[in-house]
Amino acid sequence: MGDSEFQVPLRPKTLDRPHASSHSPLVSDRFMPTLSSMGESDDSFREMNLYRMHIEREHALRAHEQNQAATAHYQRAAIESANVAIRSLILINGAAVIALLAFVGSLESGADAATINAAALVAPISWFAFGVGFAAVTAVLAYLVNMLDSDISRSYQETWENPYFEEQPRTRRLRPWRLGFHILAMVCALASLGSFGMGVWTVTEAIGQLGI
Repeated sequence: MGDSEFQVPLRPKTLDRPHASSHSPLVSDRFMPTLSSMGESDDSFREMNLYRMHIEREHALRAHEQNQAATAHYQRAAIESANVAIRSLILINGAAVIALLAFVGSLESGADAATINAAALVAPISWFAFGVGFAAVTAVLAYLVNMLDSDISRSYQETWENPYFEEQPRTRRLRPWRLGFHILAMVCALASLGSFGMGVWTVTEAIGQLGI
């Protein structure tokens, strides 16, 4: 045999393996674009959240301003309408009382004072006086209702999320009082108007009895 048959094959040289570093194409070329896109996605998500919070804040501020403006407008309108109604009730009933008192005075000082019984005019004067009293009570109740409206509006907790207002326990406590005073005010206003109607009817009957 030749010498070549007894030669031991040499171990092949081991290839140098690349180290797992950031410069290795096995890691960086495959994963670096994904990591970069993840960072950009997180930044975009944070920007969207900040933008959404800014929009919610703007909407909340606008809703708060609108509620405050509406509250002030409704309060002014309620006060003005209540004042007009109460002044009208006091005017018609008070004017009727003054007119009847002047009429009774003229009858008592006239030539026919001895033959005219002015006691028939007491009932209409009383009705008109009741009308004035009911109107005055209505004015007090209207004031309480207006104040409760303002307190209820201020009792809401303003928030930064839709619907931007949160009902508080104080709000629920004030509502029954406001409703009760409102009903009483309406009843007293109707009583004042009814007293005026009764006064007109009784004064008509009294003038018929007097034969004037």
